[in-house]
Amino acid sequence: MQQSRLFLALPEYISTPDGMEIDQEGNLILSCPNFAQPETSGCVVKIGKDKKVTKWFDTPVHPKTGKARNMGIVFGPDGSLYLCDNQGWSGEEELAFQGRVLRVKADENGIREWSVVADGMERPNGAKIKDGYLYVTQSCMTKLTFFKDK
Repeated sequence: MQQSRLFLALPEYISTPDGMEIDQEGNLILSCPNFAQPETSGCVVKIGKDKKVTKWFDTPVHPKTGKARNMGIVFGPDGSLYLCDNQGWSGEEELAFQGRVLRVKADENGIREWSVVADGMERPNGAKIKDGYLYVTQSCMTKLTFFKDK
């Protein structure tokens, strides 16, 4: 039977790792919402084949909340990185329905440009791209609308 062992120790600026992807160079890209340290905003790091951790960029903060809590990530076909910014995970009332999905274009120096693809979400968490569509999960949905036959 195989025994588990520590892959690597993360730097102190990462308190909560979350979603992962592999980039075109074979680096592990790790999304870090940092929920365990509320004063620390979310970031994205690269982990090389040599297990060296490098902060790639700080996630753009929400203009209303001043926070970024990126979780699920996925690369698009053009190399853009899509991030689920799960603002409401902590349950703080002012963060409810502030979740968003960001599209980030970055290079070795960090973010070149970014945009909001979707906003007003409750708790966007995971992302996947298939057949040209971006699929996003929401961890919790409190407002449901049921359709009734007329």
